[in-house]
Amino acid sequence: MPRNTREWARRKLQEACDNINWSGTHLEEVRVIYKPDHPEIADPIESAQQTLIMIQSVIEKVRNSF
Repeated sequence: MPRNTREWARRKLQEACDNINWSGTHLEEVRVIYKPDHPEIADPIESAQQTLIMIQSVIEKVRNSF
């Protein structure tokens, strides 16, 4: 149980970052399999991964700001 709202929020933001990591892992598995034969599938997945990295960095900035 968190001691205060700040601790709770930091924990939730960390959980969000962890979920993004898992999403990236799953996307990478699909991208690697499809890349040789179906770049039309793999390339948008790579773009999605880059977007997730940007989102994760923003969440981390917020988490580290308090």
